[in-house]
Amino acid sequence: MALNHILPLIKLTKLTIEYCSFPFEQLLQLLSFTPNLHILKFQSISFNQNNFMLIQQNETFIYVSKINQVKSLDVRESCTLECIEMIMNLFPQIEYIKTGLNKKEIEPIGRFLFSKINKKIYKLLFLCISYTPKLYLKQLKTFIKLENLLDDYFIDLVDCNLCIWR
Repeated sequence: MALNHILPLIKLTKLTIEYCSFPFEQLLQLLSFTPNLHILKFQSISFNQNNFMLIQQNETFIYVSKINQVKSLDVRESCTLECIEMIMNLFPQIEYIKTGLNKKEIEPIGRFLFSKINKKIYKLLFLCISYTPKLYLKQLKTFIKLENLLDDYFIDLVDCNLCIWR
């Protein structure tokens, strides 16, 4: 019996995937049946192929990016710049992202997310970077100011999480 017959996937608004390394292709398939999903949480995503452009040209990816309503995303593992770019393309309605980031990825991801010319991410209001050392707060504040990325924002460290509101 199919999962959709047991549980009407179209009615789901929140989904938490506890599986350690959920294959991205399966996530896309699941998202194609859950157009009313607003909150998505998962441990990590595993990619069978590293060509992110090829993944984004996939028919299911394009379909999901047009129909999904995900506004809140929580990824417990660290994301790379390529992963963040793909997330922003897959979830154009996203307002809240919580994830871990590698130290060397913070500036490129910050540049991508907060660049004034990047209109794709206009709806993103809140970014939370998990388990962030205190020194990153000052580094990111300086970086945002030097790069002139945001005019109106608030940045703070909350329970070891670096939070940026705009």
